[in-house]
Amino acid sequence: MFGDYFFDFPHDYSVELHSRDALYGKNIYAYELNHKGDDGAMALIPPRHIMKDYVNHADDLMYLFKLIPEFLNETNKPENKKLESIMLDLWTNFATHGNPTPDRSLGFTWKPVSPGTTDHLVLKPEPYMEADTRCE
Repeated sequence: MFGDYFFDFPHDYSVELHSRDALYGKNIYAYELNHKGDDGAMALIPPRHIMKDYVNHADDLMYLFKLIPEFLNETNKPENKKLESIMLDLWTNFATHGNPTPDRSLGFTWKPVSPGTTDHLVLKPEPYMEADTRCE
């Protein structure tokens, strides 16, 4: 309930509003980090035993920036290195081309959100597109 009210609803509403800009040639890309590494950002905040079992808000930043020294060992695992590489490619492609997957070099296409549908990319070592699971 807490996540729905303070994060999910505002996120989904913002995506819906921004998706209307697609009519003017401006795309919005939505994603959900669904890869659980051994430790994420919230696992460093007590009580650690509660939060370390979940993918938390800001865990995606651990793959893009080396913010927390404890996470550096974590990113050496093959599946984490793969996700880190994919995310860096996606963000770089978006900054360069305005499209995170301008070609098929990553093996998948991240489709932009369109008005009425909030499909999103599920970020895992093998990313895939998923229909909106919170639409109701």
